[in-house]
Amino acid sequence: MPFWSQLPRELQLQIFEELIYDRERRPEHHVLAKCASVCRSWQDEFEPEVFKKLCLSQSCLPKFRSIVGGTKKYRLEYIRHLWLRVRLNKYNCKVCQKAEDAKTIRKNCITFTNAVWNLLKILSTWDSEQEPQTSRGIPYGLELEMSVHSPSDNEHVFRPLCLADHCPYTNWHNLIRDDAEIVRLHDELSTLHDPPHGWTNGSHAIPNPSGSTSGNPSGRDRLLGTTPLDFNFSNVPHQCGPGSSRKRTLPVVPLVRRFTVRRSTFRGFSPRVLFRLLHESFAEITELRLEKWMELYADQQTEYRQEFQRLLHVHGLPKSLKELYLVEESSTALHPSDTSSGRSALGFQLARHSRGLEKLSISWNTDAAGFFQEYFRDRWDAASPISRARAPWADLTALTLTCSKLQPGDSSVRKPQRELLRAACVAARLMPRLELLEIWNCGDDSAALFEFDMREDKSKPPLITWMTTWQSRFTAKDKVFECWRKLARERDPEGREPDVNVFTIALPSEERQSKWGLRLFLSEQILHLKSSEQITWEKESTEA
Repeated sequence: MPFWSQLPRELQLQIFEELIYDRERRPEHHVLAKCASVCRSWQDEFEPEVFKKLCLSQSCLPKFRSIVGGTKKYRLEYIRHLWLRVRLNKYNCKVCQKAEDAKTIRKNCITFTNAVWNLLKILSTWDSEQEPQTSRGIPYGLELEMSVHSPSDNEHVFRPLCLADHCPYTNWHNLIRDDAEIVRLHDELSTLHDPPHGWTNGSHAIPNPSGSTSGNPSGRDRLLGTTPLDFNFSNVPHQCGPGSSRKRTLPVVPLVRRFTVRRSTFRGFSPRVLFRLLHESFAEITELRLEKWMELYADQQTEYRQEFQRLLHVHGLPKSLKELYLVEESSTALHPSDTSSGRSALGFQLARHSRGLEKLSISWNTDAAGFFQEYFRDRWDAASPISRARAPWADLTALTLTCSKLQPGDSSVRKPQRELLRAACVAARLMPRLELLEIWNCGDDSAALFEFDMREDKSKPPLITWMTTWQSRFTAKDKVFECWRKLARERDPEGREPDVNVFTIALPSEERQSKWGLRLFLSEQILHLKSSEQITWEKESTEA
């Protein structure tokens, strides 16, 4: 039998590739970690794959520090995606349907703060000025994903499949979709009998013994959190010594290039946490994706939007940020109250502070009418060139927004739609590199999409699309599209007339009721890929 060193390099690489593929099929076996310990040459081959994707809870951080600390910090360069899953304390049935008290809120904030601080301290040891020690020339930069939950969140009133221990996408050992496991988890719920938590032979009615809509005896507080998490540094040693009154500054981590919070985490953190991370820690961030669930009560959500708006006005967005994806998730079971106030003002601030972005997608956080409010006819002088009166979005190539005005109705509904599309076109003239603009709406048994697309092969003319689930009065030759035709002709290198498509789609009823029913029709990735897949398998498992 020949020794490993005697094998041709081509055969060695084939064996490496087979072992890496085996890890994708059986990640729970930790194949690559074992291979990396065989010898130094194997370590060089497999360590980049071992560290490529990591999922850590706060209990893992001391060991993680020892693995990537000191002379081994070069391993940080291998990480492409690091998911911090912060685990809060468990709770029992005595409190599962009660709001969190002040002591619990404080403990949760301290747990969250300690976990974030300790991870940032570890990642901050990597220096962007140091000579790269990896032999593969891998460009530095990782995606940091963050989620917060209690192990009890899936044991009481609500049983989200995405929080189940063996559910796909809860850690990096089960990223491969297993349809059988998804169906098994759903089958367990379909027969669950737990009356105290509202489950009767698989059917679920949220318990509310008091019958009050102002209180919350239903368990939503425990899933979403009574208040957003905030930083509490009580248990974090101060760099200036005990008792110092100086404000703690978060460790600077240039290694983080993308920051992600997916919709699978129900418990959110305050805007203060987000803006401190963006402006104190993530010095070279290029992409932010925040898929946040709305706050539990309407006044809390209004306060959250106002605080976000205030901090955005004061601090703006980091200059390094190029892609921003915001999602405001909700459900009728978790959010019975109206929480729509404050969206217009937030849209105005986002428009003002997004001039340096290349891609921007905002779904439900604000309304397109608020984003474009400066460009409606009563806000600008049509006789003056709009480009001289407003700062341009010089680098923006893609813009996707939701808009509640896109719904069926008579002329009183169509008029605001026309005004919105004209205002959007005025703003688009300030976007010289714009390739894609999408405005859409879905839910309440209807869906609509307006799309301006210049991304196609240059052999084809630009494309303008108006798609609805109802019989629209707009036609391809409607005046509402004339300004867009003109813009397309001006932007097209050959000055060609764009294709204008106006049509009705037959969307299934369950998709028209869902706020994400149009997600597969949208060109831009408004949701994280794993979030979109999660919605798909949740729907398919229900049907199965």
